[in-house]
Amino acid sequence: MGHLITVGSKGRLTLPVEIRKDFRISPGTFLAVLSCKEEIILKPLDRPSRFGGVLDNAIVTGQFVRAVRREWDR
Repeated sequence: MGHLITVGSKGRLTLPVEIRKDFRISPGTFLAVLSCKEEIILKPLDRPSRFGGVLDNAIVTGQFVRAVRREWDR
């Protein structure tokens, strides 16, 4: 099921209430964002340092994971 996610003028995401409830996303929750062409994957994190682990478990192509890791490590 698709949902509309909007981005405010200051770059903040506005998520529908259903998504926030289903994934237990509250103000201050960190989200890993994986994007590839026309798809965007959001993954809630306990803390920012878990980003690498989330990428290891994500279902994405190996090339994409390596590219994102390089950008994140900069």
